[in-house]
Amino acid sequence: MTDKGFVLRAKQIEPLAVGYGSCFATDMITVAGRKVGYKYRDNPGLSDSGEVNFRGQWYAG
Repeated sequence: MTDKGFVLRAKQIEPLAVGYGSCFATDMITVAGRKVGYKYRDNPGLSDSGEVNFRGQWYAG
């Protein structure tokens, strides 16, 4: 388990695009609560949609 303080609790997360897999988001989004700055789509993997979300800000923490 992780000690990170995520912005949303697991019970607060709802599916948005059922059947399209999942995506990755940086800690600036999931922990710090920043809005998505940009995203790109890569080749989908076996369990994800290929979407990657970034804040667009360097964070060296």
